[in-house]
Amino acid sequence: MHLLMCPPTYCDVSYEINPWMHLSIRPDRSLAQKQWDDLYRIITQTIGARVSLVEPHPDVPDMVFTANAGLVEGSLYIPSTFKYEERRLEASYFREWFDSHGYLARELAVGPFEGEGDALRLGDILLAGFGPRTVRASHAGLSAAVNRRVVSLGLVDGRYYHLDVCLAVLNPNELIYFPEAFDDASMAVLHDLPVETIAISQSDADHFGANAVVLGKDVIINLGATDLAASLSERGYRVHRTDLSEFVKAGGSAKCLTLTLQPA
Repeated sequence: MHLLMCPPTYCDVSYEINPWMHLSIRPDRSLAQKQWDDLYRIITQTIGARVSLVEPHPDVPDMVFTANAGLVEGSLYIPSTFKYEERRLEASYFREWFDSHGYLARELAVGPFEGEGDALRLGDILLAGFGPRTVRASHAGLSAAVNRRVVSLGLVDGRYYHLDVCLAVLNPNELIYFPEAFDDASMAVLHDLPVETIAISQSDADHFGANAVVLGKDVIINLGATDLAASLSERGYRVHRTDLSEFVKAGGSAKCLTLTLQPA
């Protein structure tokens, strides 16, 4: 597995574009750096995955959430088109990184589309969220670009504004999700998938338990998702719990802080 991360040098809450963000509750950058370093060490040293870094910039505090940079399929890079103006400058910095590393960029004709935040691989298909950030109309172009069948899932709760904060694929036959984040039609779609769907609790969802980094049998989750940690351990996963409280203040956790460059 090869991931892209961005150091949290400038992470902050300097605007409010999701229900978790409050200008009166801003992250402690020193603590955020420590928490990010702990996550980086778990990924690179404890688990042994590869991580590349993109340079942070002071004018884009959410750039630390690299999952929203786009979607990578082999050497193809599909850039994000951000819904909110506050994040749009990130796109140029991410584009520079991918151009300089030999990726071929292919922009979608329809957006917004917010990258791996709303696009998760499940075997040969792609689960794609729409609603708060990404528009469903982008899914046809996404399917054509990556040559995968896209299964569209509607998100209805602003707290779970990206697919990756309410669903995580554990393997091609198993996923975890928070039912209340999805509309009724999408719940039916999820239950029709040929996989085991494992519902998580409200408490675990509120602690960003579904925003997990999955590297084979290793799963990294935020410290507060205690019930999920126990459930995953019972299923044979090696669970790495780490405190990401400062990033939760901006509406993200472990998965938001990583972008898949090469799947396992």
